[in-house]
Amino acid sequence: LNNSTISAWYIVGNQSSEQEFNGLNLGVSVTNSKNNFNDIFPKVNQQFPLFTIAENTLKLIQNFPPLSGFFGNYQLKTNSYTLLNQKIGNVETDNPLLIFNEQPTKKNAILFGEGIWRWRMQEFLMNANNDATNELINKTVQFLAVKDDKSKFRIILNKSFFENEALLINAELYNDSYELINEP
Repeated sequence: LNNSTISAWYIVGNQSSEQEFNGLNLGVSVTNSKNNFNDIFPKVNQQFPLFTIAENTLKLIQNFPPLSGFFGNYQLKTNSYTLLNQKIGNVETDNPLLIFNEQPTKKNAILFGEGIWRWRMQEFLMNANNDATNELINKTVQFLAVKDDKSKFRIILNKSFFENEALLINAELYNDSYELINEP
């Protein structure tokens, strides 16, 4: 899978090997974990540029239960974007919990914790639905599935028109996950 051009979502958990993970060269490395694990709470990175998530979802994510993941030093390389950082107890860190990266031939998402099923259970307990976790999972999969050769700026107009006809030009602007954005 690592040598193919297929995009992938990696979930690094308690049974993952630090050395084998680092050998995949996915744009991030973990060192000095010594197979120690932490309970990791999610902390949303408000500066995440790849796609948008509803404000309600961002608020709910902050209250989700912890995942279990490596305790160690994380080093991000280029083309990596962090959506969720690690919060250990009350200490907010710069260590990534959920990152996305783009390589020349494919995209990857990496979740540094196992137990995402707890998020769905907690959300259903709080709201009687799974809208926030579904949105997070759907946006992740959409980012991974989109091909890079699409234009982010599109102009829509008729190829031909009459001399006395009004000319109507429409334009669309998309973010990196090809979601239509209207702000600009």
